[in-house]
Amino acid sequence: QLLNSIELDLFKNIAAELFSKEESQVSNQERDFSKRLIYSLMYGMGVYELQRTLELPSVTEARSVMQKLKNRFAVLKHFLETYATQLRQQNCTVVT
Repeated sequence: QLLNSIELDLFKNIAAELFSKEESQVSNQERDFSKRLIYSLMYGMGVYELQRTLELPSVTEARSVMQKLKNRFAVLKHFLETYATQLRQQNCTVVT
């Protein structure tokens, strides 16, 4: 019963971590940004495409956002690194 009453918005939670603010202070744009970031990384998007998708001013900033997310969420970092290793073993090009 208690678990059913807890409302969790994963993307808002991630945005709060990324933007260093309380969840209640996260804007819809920040939530959308975190959602696009997560899905982009889960689908294996590299920094160049990430920059374009998130409309960031530079590849350096895209790399910084990606690194910040990986630093805050170790499980995601492990998943992405494992996935990248598997792709490299299949002779795929992986850009991080």
